[in-house]
Amino acid sequence: MPESSETRSPRSQEERPTDYLHLKTQLLQYRSQLFDLGLGLPTLAAIFNDIRRTLEEKGSLLLIYIDLSRENRVEEIWGWQTYDSILKEFSSVLARTQKALLPPDSVLALMNVRGDEFLVFIAPPERKNRNISFRLEMERLAEEFSNVLTYELARLPVDSNIRQLHLATGSAFVQLDPMLRIERQLHRAINEARQHFERKVEQDEFAMMLLLKKIINERNVRTVYQPIVYLNDGQVLGYEALTRVPECAQFKDAETLFSFADKSDLGPALDRLCREMAVHSADFNGSTRLFLNTSAAAIRDPAFIDQKFVDLIRTKGIRMQNIVFEITERVKIDEWDAFRKIVEKLRKYDFCIAIDDMGSGYSSLQSIAELEPEYLKFDMSLVHDIDRSLIKQDLLKVILTLSEKLHAPIIAEGVETEEEFTVLRDLGVKLGQGNFLGAPGALNAPIRSLS
Repeated sequence: MPESSETRSPRSQEERPTDYLHLKTQLLQYRSQLFDLGLGLPTLAAIFNDIRRTLEEKGSLLLIYIDLSRENRVEEIWGWQTYDSILKEFSSVLARTQKALLPPDSVLALMNVRGDEFLVFIAPPERKNRNISFRLEMERLAEEFSNVLTYELARLPVDSNIRQLHLATGSAFVQLDPMLRIERQLHRAINEARQHFERKVEQDEFAMMLLLKKIINERNVRTVYQPIVYLNDGQVLGYEALTRVPECAQFKDAETLFSFADKSDLGPALDRLCREMAVHSADFNGSTRLFLNTSAAAIRDPAFIDQKFVDLIRTKGIRMQNIVFEITERVKIDEWDAFRKIVEKLRKYDFCIAIDDMGSGYSSLQSIAELEPEYLKFDMSLVHDIDRSLIKQDLLKVILTLSEKLHAPIIAEGVETEEEFTVLRDLGVKLGQGNFLGAPGALNAPIRSLS
């Protein structure tokens, strides 16, 4: 005889919340395997049946493929948190592009949870032009989507990390074939779109390589100088040499140029050219210091410092100890041995050392201490809005303690507002650099009066 609700034991009634929590936990686990909660996007597995059903109903489908994994050096240098933030920002731009251009039933997805391969599925919209083939019309839609996405990325703030990424898209057009299993058709379309993407990347990078060679051969770079000043009175310590390149579609700015050069074997050559042009254009002597950037690729260049460069410095009448090489902290730990060898060579010529991007890399404080730098440059990402962040202020205090131990003053980079300037000065930072103090330009350009 079945047990009535009145005769059920209190124990069985108490188990209901437990069963509910268990089911809810299973549901959350299921969702975590099919949805990327960080980006708010479903994976291919989550939407596969819906996409298959759309293909059955519509008879065709356009697939756009975007892969950011080849930019994973960003993750190696900046860490996974920064790379995740780039992916999140990119997914937002992707969603805006979808909303602006595509029909409402188009779908965004990731290949896998926590992945960096993006998929866009587009059901065939209403025909716009009956005089061209449907396939050609869909290919034009894919090209238009890529152009709009590029435009949206270009509208991001100049300090956005994602602007440094080189964007490419691949596409494939799926026409339903009743003789083939739909699942295999979709997977083949993804592979086709991926191959299309890779071909476009190769073509783009070949064109960029030709342009980079042309820039180096024609020495087509120019140098601007940004002052580094004492925060208490505005006196100039020196200038950082910054490279500017001709405006072109391939290289939006110098950061994009150097990022691409570092991936090629032309990085050291570009680095040497920029250093030579910076010294050649410098017209000062006395105690004014010239800060020169070095790329990660430069540490492996046997001709990092050659006699030609040394002779150029002497010809310009600049004292060796007034040349300061900025060595970035954004390098792997295993590259520091190479850095030490470079530093030994620099010291033989009496050059000075500044550790660049302090606080944003992942080298150990011990490694930095072993280099015995003359200056520590506090990264601009940490200077930004430091007046509103107690965490950034606390981090700066730690680096100030290190600065005192090393007898190496801190230079705060990217000082853009009076509020940032005031906090930095009050915390004891002696030197600063940024548009609030003086924008990059010609030597001896006007500098803000701090007295």
